[in-house]
Amino acid sequence: MPANQTAAQRANAFGFSGPLSQAQQWDVGFLGDIGAPVNQTNMNALAAWQSSETGGGMPNRALFNLLATTQTEPGSYPINSAGVQAFTSMQQGEQANAQVLLNNPHDAAMLQALRAGNTTNQGFEAAMASGNWGTKPATFYANLQRGGGGPGGAAFPGTVGGLAGGLQGAIGATTAGSSAVLEQQLAAQNEGYARQETGFQQQLLGLSQQQLGIQRGALARQEKLVPEEYGITTREEALQARNLGISLQQLQQQRKDISRQSETERLSTVSQQAGSGTMFTGGGRRQISDIAANLKSQLLSNTLQQKQVGIEQQGLQLQRQQAGLTFREQMAEMQDEQKNLDILAKRYGISGQELEARLQNTIQNINIGAQQNVMLDLTGLMQGTTSGFLSLLAGGGLPLGAVTGGVGGG
Repeated sequence: MPANQTAAQRANAFGFSGPLSQAQQWDVGFLGDIGAPVNQTNMNALAAWQSSETGGGMPNRALFNLLATTQTEPGSYPINSAGVQAFTSMQQGEQANAQVLLNNPHDAAMLQALRAGNTTNQGFEAAMASGNWGTKPATFYANLQRGGGGPGGAAFPGTVGGLAGGLQGAIGATTAGSSAVLEQQLAAQNEGYARQETGFQQQLLGLSQQQLGIQRGALARQEKLVPEEYGITTREEALQARNLGISLQQLQQQRKDISRQSETERLSTVSQQAGSGTMFTGGGRRQISDIAANLKSQLLSNTLQQKQVGIEQQGLQLQRQQAGLTFREQMAEMQDEQKNLDILAKRYGISGQELEARLQNTIQNINIGAQQNVMLDLTGLMQGTTSGFLSLLAGGGLPLGAVTGGVGGG
């Protein structure tokens, strides 16, 4: 629809006069976007089509999306698992639905029928059956036979078969003034707040999960580093043990050398004394005694050194045992930490599911509250005066199908 032309002006240009409800304004814009005439035939067809899309009784949170398309636009967001969108404005919603119809070759027959204004017979039902929108043709045709509205009545003012058609049909045709629109907008706003708050919580949860990932990475590095450090320690201890073993062997060899050298010295001294005749003198005996004392002293020193090496070997063995205990304890601690991180990861996963479940419950409660408020308005309408009801019909408003409905195509 041209930007400088209002819905009423376009409707009047095609000879369709009278006050327009918001639903009819949407219809006029949609017909203008697809190049179709604004006449009673097409308006009734759109009302029947919308009732077919939104007649499932599910709370309709798809703002400005009367044909329940899944086409996305800037600022739109899905309101169910099928991807049906809620739009930011009436113009955005009508244009999104129009673009789907214009760009989908499977819906060409429906587009042609609307442009020809030929939507009163079962030909349009057949075109809908061959299309890709997803509307049930039989439901559409039944709604069309009722005058445009679904089981609850007509979809906009002017198509109710009089008050004699029953108060239920009139309620199905219109909503209580702008109450439904306001309730729908308020529900959408509250849903937006709920989604925003959940988004903040999900961001915090995401940061916690990132921290968990960092902890996991640090633990993995530690699990790799600790065995390497233990391996280095083990190799160092093995080298120390080897050195101590060599020292002990050297001391044992030294003890043999000392004994051999002492015996050689004693024999040499005895030989010299025998040649000089001093073997049995006091000086000769002292000389032999000194050799024996010196041997004893050297052997004692060697013994002490061997004992020292033995003590060092025992200390090294204890050090090895301590290193093994420390290594096993570190590995056990890291295994416990891994289990704690696994538990934490599961807890974060449960928290994410809980956030999503709480969001869905909050959205459901918001829409139930909105529906209850609309039904209170309608109950007040049924208990009101006849003149008030007639002014309601004249004032128009969104069809009840815009407030309660199911998943559509597109």
